[in-house]
Amino acid sequence: MHSNDILDRNRLVIDAPPLSPAPPGTDETGQQNVATTAGAVSISIHRDVTGIEKTWREFERSGICSIYQRYDWVANWIKSAGKAQNSEPYVVLGKIDDQPVFLFPFTRIRRAAFCVVNWIGGSHSNFNMAIYQQKFLQTVQRDDIEAIFDHIVQRAEGVDAFELSCQPMNWRGHKNPLAMLKHLASPDHAYSLPLAPTFDQVLAAHNGKKKRKKMRSQIRALEAFGGPKLI
Repeated sequence: MHSNDILDRNRLVIDAPPLSPAPPGTDETGQQNVATTAGAVSISIHRDVTGIEKTWREFERSGICSIYQRYDWVANWIKSAGKAQNSEPYVVLGKIDDQPVFLFPFTRIRRAAFCVVNWIGGSHSNFNMAIYQQKFLQTVQRDDIEAIFDHIVQRAEGVDAFELSCQPMNWRGHKNPLAMLKHLASPDHAYSLPLAPTFDQVLAAHNGKKKRKKMRSQIRALEAFGGPKLI
């Protein structure tokens, strides 16, 4: 079992009067380039994920991401938990030469008197991050990330703060670019392990003999009362 360091949060507070938000379901299609080490990045903001579904699905297959950034997971969360929380998608897509290099699956949500941008998935997501092009990850620098977020913040009308928590410091051998920004380390670790063909093999590989014996004893005790049920 491998322990992963977790970035607790990046918090960007916008020191400006709140502006009127765009109508729900509309996209900010105006393209504006941001100069980076990898090239000029054009950035668009999307309030309706269905409008970029094709691009999203293609990018998740070639890019670096976790299951929580895949379109199917995101779209279902928006329709269920997101709708219940009255949150609004605020997806930031960056392209170089018309090819996606990053996709930030953000959402806007109202907290008391404040409007906050955080990750789609909220507490239901164990690993929050963007989808990144591998080449972009190999070249991006801290100044690039700062320039990109300066641009995003300037366009964030009606938003009081960005709170981007529960991010892995590294993912599949690549450093999380947002870890280059000011952040707090999480007091907790996240864990991952390779899956074997059966659960018993996974258990045997990561639990000692004494612990497995205790678990079997607990299962037998439960079976005396009808056994455990998955509901």
